[in-house]
Amino acid sequence: YMLANDNYESALKIDPNNLVARERLATSYYKMANNETADNALANELYSRSLQEWNTIAKQDPKNARAFFEQGKIYFYASKFRESAYNLSQYYRLRPDADNAPISRWFLAQSYDKLNQFDSAEPHLIFVIEKVDTVRTKANAMLAKGYFFTKKYKQSAEVYQRITDAQIKLDANETERYGYALFLSGD
Repeated sequence: YMLANDNYESALKIDPNNLVARERLATSYYKMANNETADNALANELYSRSLQEWNTIAKQDPKNARAFFEQGKIYFYASKFRESAYNLSQYYRLRPDADNAPISRWFLAQSYDKLNQFDSAEPHLIFVIEKVDTVRTKANAMLAKGYFFTKKYKQSAEVYQRITDAQIKLDANETERYGYALFLSGD
């Protein structure tokens, strides 16, 4: 990757608006960071460089959906959920029907959940529940929790019921919320 990086950087010195070279440089930095297992400081520096390149791309071309997705993904893995939610929502606005919609909307829903923005997470969680089998249980639990904290107790109880009907065990906090949701919904 180092030789490729040198070539992309040389191309950008000649033409700083060469978005193809900038995308490839950002991707190269990201891959180098993923491969760096021994030095966390170096990996973080490489992720930061990738972010900087994607940010430059987004500024030069505000309709470049991939730049927003890549930034959102990096921020998500760095647990910077506010930044992740912003970038992934921009991505969703630009490409609502993208091939990677399930993963991007799953990251977006989790980011909103971590920010306690449950109403914003709801449509993305519903989409993920319908489209992605592997995270359906976790997405249902997030949806039920979100309904509970937004005082939609009946919907919360219904989603918790769906989870238990699938014979999935609730943890102690979920069981307590389920009980309260049933009680507060008048059941």
